[in-house]
Amino acid sequence: MSATTAQDILVRKSILVEAPQEHVFRTFTERIDTWWPRSHHIGKAERFQAILELRPGGRWFERGDDGSECQWGSVLEWDPPSRVVLSWDLDPEWQYVAGLGTEVEVRFVPRATPGRA
Repeated sequence: MSATTAQDILVRKSILVEAPQEHVFRTFTERIDTWWPRSHHIGKAERFQAILELRPGGRWFERGDDGSECQWGSVLEWDPPSRVVLSWDLDPEWQYVAGLGTEVEVRFVPRATPGRA
């Protein structure tokens, strides 16, 4: 039996949101700070802003109210309003490791409405 590596693990989660696709995409990406849990941060500043730079190569990071910044990852693919792929570059000890590269792919798929083509 072979050992399981991080590359072997795939996690899928689906959530139904009753809102237009573009609105959900924009809320997830442009307004990340409005829904990001305040307990999920790695910086020393207790108060922070979660930021996602809206372009391929953009950063995914937090900016503390003291001006400090802590990177979480980056934007790998940007395909509004249907998809965004992010790297999550934090190790199990919540330390940033450049290039760690755990991928987080979020798809925004409109739900088919019965009777519509």
